[in-house]
Amino acid sequence: MTSTTGTISVTALAVLRGAAEAAAPLWAEWTRAHTALAEVFTALDSTPDAEWKAAVSRLLNAQYAADDAARAWDAAAENIARARLNGLFGDRRAEALALAGVDPAWEIAGCHTEYGRFGGPVCHRLRHDGAGQRAHIHRISALCDADG
Repeated sequence: MTSTTGTISVTALAVLRGAAEAAAPLWAEWTRAHTALAEVFTALDSTPDAEWKAAVSRLLNAQYAADDAARAWDAAAENIARARLNGLFGDRRAEALALAGVDPAWEIAGCHTEYGRFGGPVCHRLRHDGAGQRAHIHRISALCDADG
């Protein structure tokens, strides 16, 4: 039985391990998609005018791929957060996470307040980054239009 002293339930650990195993490829896909998005956005600075529309199209496609990956990751991270909470690992939480194969680099929030209809922390960060990218593109467009 799990207690507040931190006994690790084999059953709870198995649930946590299953969630971690399912999450691993989703984290890899998220980091790949996020890196690709950053690279496409950075490449806009050196894109010739004649290729601008195609470059913006590549950016939108990278944003869509990153959004899909972020949603998938946040759903997996929420599963880990719930398994972590339901496992009642107490003061052995860090040990249980390590035993289950949860990578410390993974972005996992608390399941009561951080996840919802609009995703979790990764989705929120991606939306914030996307808003900055759109604002940058709008400024460039406005300056180019002003120059004729």
